[in-house]
Amino acid sequence: MMDLSHVRFHPARRRAPVARRHPGPATDPAPSDESGHGELVRGLPALVLTRARLNPAAYRAAPLRRRVGACLRAISAESEGAACARVDRDEAAHGAALNSLLIGVSSFFRDAEVWDTLRTSVVPGLVRQRSDTIRVLSLGCSLGAELHSVAMLLAEAGALHRAELVGVDCRPRAVATASAAVFDEHSLSGVAPDLLARYLEPAVTGWRIVEPLRRQATWKVMDATRDMPEGPWDLVLCRNLLMYLRRRVADTMCRRMVASLAPDGSLVLGKAERPPASLHLTPLGRCIHRFDGA
Repeated sequence: MMDLSHVRFHPARRRAPVARRHPGPATDPAPSDESGHGELVRGLPALVLTRARLNPAAYRAAPLRRRVGACLRAISAESEGAACARVDRDEAAHGAALNSLLIGVSSFFRDAEVWDTLRTSVVPGLVRQRSDTIRVLSLGCSLGAELHSVAMLLAEAGALHRAELVGVDCRPRAVATASAAVFDEHSLSGVAPDLLARYLEPAVTGWRIVEPLRRQATWKVMDATRDMPEGPWDLVLCRNLLMYLRRRVADTMCRRMVASLAPDGSLVLGKAERPPASLHLTPLGRCIHRFDGA
């Protein structure tokens, strides 16, 4: 493992809670694309999203069009028209198409630089500053590896017992997999051997997160573009979801996430994602932004 003993964290002074304006519900973009992200979502992607009670107008069309071929293969359809017919009448086909369309990347400790900052600075800071429950939210949690990674860091810091961990995804199959907390050996390549020995145990089909970590986590099926679990949250992770949304929807969602942060709470986004400058967040490291409660 990388030696980070030379890195020092200077915790921000704890601030008293302040009154903040909370943004209203997310509004859908107008029919014309004012966000500069091209055409609206149509065809099979629109049908799959609509049947999942997701709003196609919230998403950029181009990334979803690139997933149509994967959807056809997932449900053994020869054409987009045939796929639409199957998805419309077969719930299992719809679930497979949804998983293929909104495929999520879920791996432990993905992007080492981000996790080094979380491990050496953010999580220790929360443990020192919070005397009560530490609340962590993962939006677009996919198969749950990210939230389980945070749970390991909290356990290493001796604070897992007072943590509340919530994972949210719009795909029921992904949420069921996250709740089961069973992973194959390949997906655990990012877990250090000592953490693997302490926090995973053999299962029939792979390795399972140990019960103390599973007990602290709750998993929800929810459309994060429209709603999210109530804060305040000390840490919100939403990595590589905003990049698939139209700009207006992404900015509204980002404002909602920041409004849900406790003072000195942190927001973690993907490498290609930036919060609106008007939110005046303080960078803590790569992809990590602190809300100062102002």
